Amino acid sequence: MEFKNVQEISKQHLCVGCGTCAAICPSNAIKICLNDRGFYEAIVNDSKCIACKLCLDVCPSYMIDFDEMNRFVFKKSASDHLIGNYMRFYVGHAKDSSIHQSGQSGGLITALLAFAIEEGFIDGAVVTRMGKHNPLRPEVIVAKNREELLSVTRSKYCLASVNIKIKEILKANGKYAVVGLPCQMYGLRKLEKLMPPLKDKIFLHMGLFCSHVLSLIVINFLSHKARVRKEDIVKFDYRAKEWRGWPGDVLFKLKNETSKFLPRDYRIITKYFFVPWRCKMCYDHVNEFADISFGDAWLPQVIKCKKGETIVITRTEKGEKLIRKAKEEGVIEIQEVSRAVLMQAQRRSIIRKKNCLSTHLSVAKLFGKAVPHYNLDHPKPARLKILQSICEYIGSQIPYSRLTYFFLQNLPLPLLKLYIKLISFKRER
Repeated sequence: MEFKNVQEISKQHLCVGCGTCAAICPSNAIKICLNDRGFYEAIVNDSKCIACKLCLDVCPSYMIDFDEMNRFVFKKSASDHLIGNYMRFYVGHAKDSSIHQSGQSGGLITALLAFAIEEGFIDGAVVTRMGKHNPLRPEVIVAKNREELLSVTRSKYCLASVNIKIKEILKANGKYAVVGLPCQMYGLRKLEKLMPPLKDKIFLHMGLFCSHVLSLIVINFLSHKARVRKEDIVKFDYRAKEWRGWPGDVLFKLKNETSKFLPRDYRIITKYFFVPWRCKMCYDHVNEFADISFGDAWLPQVIKCKKGETIVITRTEKGEKLIRKAKEEGVIEIQEVSRAVLMQAQRRSIIRKKNCLSTHLSVAKLFGKAVPHYNLDHPKPARLKILQSICEYIGSQIPYSRLTYFFLQNLPLPLLKLYIKLISFKRER
């Protein structure tokens, strides 16, 4: 199908809202806007569009070629079909206890970025926080000191237009880091292919492991379950460690200076309803095109201690040197581990992304939906997997009908868990 611009990609619900297209558009014809489903998407002003198609060239949502991108970034094809190119694996945390506690897991990204700024390796970092003026919306900033970095800790689990900040970076002096999801990182790398000067500006690509993002409508759902009015919320954390430690519970801080927690069971069930189907059609869980990739260390010893640890994949010499230097300077506490430990910590999510792609693509086509194009051979999906995926697709549509959302919002937790157990065809862990 021939597209004029990324507007068609948005219409087909394939847009990931990364902002790469807006960063490269020479006529400023593209804006990233929040749609009625709670996701950010590209909107094109046709009167400004000059049909240059640069937006399509950098879009990570529609055409994806992993082998071509590996050769661009690493000068070779992937060394591991599940993990991509890599150098070493580590597990660790920030030495600073306040960063460790405020971080999503081990606080390593915050600690490393603060260290890189203070040592003069970078002048700032593109990061995402919940907005200062609207605490229920994500806000992308260029953090330039430790204090600003501390304001962005913890994952947001919602789409943010990270790459739109590249315009600001190109105009500024110095070198920068970008923290992003796999789709955002892929878009950034495509942008670097078209704009070689950008490779000198982006010193570090810090990639987050990602199984999915969530619609911003999820905040309506969780605040309803917590019996909290949205207008009373001054801070929202999807995974806060203050109550029961890692892996965290939902936290609402209110105008009256009180806090209210919602048990993590509510957080866990949201992924069965509020995830866009585009996330199901993603092939990259461990951020294969970053310099360093970071995720939760789902290991028995970590779960038991409740403090949280970060598992790390270094992929380039640049990333490896930063990890080693930070360890030598006492900024982080980290130990090298094997590939087997990485797979123990993240096996389920890694395998699901790789093995379920063809199933989710088939189900999208079954419902008449557009799909992204990968330069991959897809095995024929099993019938049971197709049936399970159909149930997941139906669940992903529930929040967008008033009637079905009403039932979702008002069903008690035990019934929601029962529904999830039935559509999963297995016992949940």
